[in-house]
Amino acid sequence: MNKPFGFSKEVVPFYLGECGLYYKRVAFDNGYAVSIVSHAHSYGGHDGLFEVAVMNADTDQIVYDAPTSSRSDVSGFLDFSEVADILASIKALPKRCWHCNPPAYSPVLQH
Repeated sequence: MNKPFGFSKEVVPFYLGECGLYYKRVAFDNGYAVSIVSHAHSYGGHDGLFEVAVMNADTDQIVYDAPTSSRSDVSGFLDFSEVADILASIKALPKRCWHCNPPAYSPVLQH
């Protein structure tokens, strides 16, 4: 079975230690990146679930206006298939010119 982005229940790269700390950053050619984490302080980490943030691949700042972004800073309590779906959605977005179409980095700034 093909495992998108190397992310599956069977193969979890960058799994660190017995405390369950997991971190992976996936960057795409369209200018977006995704941060995937699971640890004691992440949303769902205590249950072995993941937290995802969509970012500008150049600056690693969280992007709030990507079509799959949540209105908060991250999406949490995600299982493997939900993370894989988000990765596929972000990869499928058209290339973004960050200078021509600057992102909304903080919902506080959106009025």
